Amino acid sequence: QNEVKESSDFLENLKIDIFSDRIFVFTPRCDEIDLPECATPVDFAYTIHSSLGDTCAQAKVNGGIVSLDHQLKNGDMVEILKDENKYPSRDWLNFVKTNAARSRIRAYLKQTRREEKIKEGENLINRELERLGQSPWHSINEKLRNKALQNLPYKNEQTMLAAVGEEDISAYRIIKYVVSEKY
Repeated sequence: QNEVKESSDFLENLKIDIFSDRIFVFTPRCDEIDLPECATPVDFAYTIHSSLGDTCAQAKVNGGIVSLDHQLKNGDMVEILKDENKYPSRDWLNFVKTNAARSRIRAYLKQTRREEKIKEGENLINRELERLGQSPWHSINEKLRNKALQNLPYKNEQTMLAAVGEEDISAYRIIKYVVSEKY
């Protein structure tokens, strides 16, 4: 009996050691969610689904509104209020605890940055084309645009435009393939 009692104490202590850095919180439907200690509503949202994390606008914990960087505690009831016009913020990287949330936020920010660089690249090309008295990039014949791709080390037009936006290549190096030889 002493061995059994000591074994159960040992097992109980082992559980406490293993789970001491974990918390269990609940969804409004009473589903249990396992998170690291000090996790935030943003971590919770990304654990439920990446689209919920991406559109996380506010959080309710135990019925009250809390900030998105609020540290959750064991047994909290968490509800995420979403807004389809809300997007992940770079600031969230300063307080999220889970790798899943951190990875998804970084991926979103990288994609957003890429889209901005593509637009910026097209704007730079259009300014150079305008300076040369040529039509804007999107109105140039696709064959001519592909000529630039064939002569440069980019796998597609979006990558090439992003490279211009990143200033890895000049707009002139692109447009020299699409305008007449006199330029």
